[in-house]
Amino acid sequence: MKPQSQTSALALAVQALPLMLFYPVRRGGSWVLFVMMWMLIQSTISVERLISLVMALALTYTMSEAALPLIGILGKWLLVGRFRQGRYPLWGQYYLRWWLVDQLLQLCGRGFFRLTPITLRFYYRLLGAKVGKGGIIDRHAKVRAHTLVRTAHDNYIGRGLTATSNSCICLSSNSSEEFKQFLLHL
Repeated sequence: MKPQSQTSALALAVQALPLMLFYPVRRGGSWVLFVMMWMLIQSTISVERLISLVMALALTYTMSEAALPLIGILGKWLLVGRFRQGRYPLWGQYYLRWWLVDQLLQLCGRGFFRLTPITLRFYYRLLGAKVGKGGIIDRHAKVRAHTLVRTAHDNYIGRGLTATSNSCICLSSNSSEEFKQFLLHL
């Protein structure tokens, strides 16, 4: 399998998307949402300007923490769908889609899903991981090929885990120890 050129037009265009589109849209969208909230609060509730500013900041933060992870999840399903285990050429189409999804999910963050193990498990299930009942994925684990993660009941995946598109992590019900470093290559 021959790697593709990292300077091909497609690779350069895809790599420019986060810098030229994702980050500005996120920052600009946050500011527009904040200004709209602030104006709405000032026009509907008669409170002092400082209080309306703090309320607008709190509402913007709350809305961003709830909506951004859902946008990232939607983007993952639209761009890649289910990850397939295998070897793919570096800078090829599949790799670039995986990379773009990874950038999008990092930019959007986990939001409110990161607060408890239960909500984090639900987040990974929305991304396609099959996490058994009572299964916990540490909030510091780097899972980047979500649909290739399958755990049985009450498994714990620790902070040293790195799961990429070359990996398939399958844990049975009797493998509940914490993984310090776990990277499987085909």
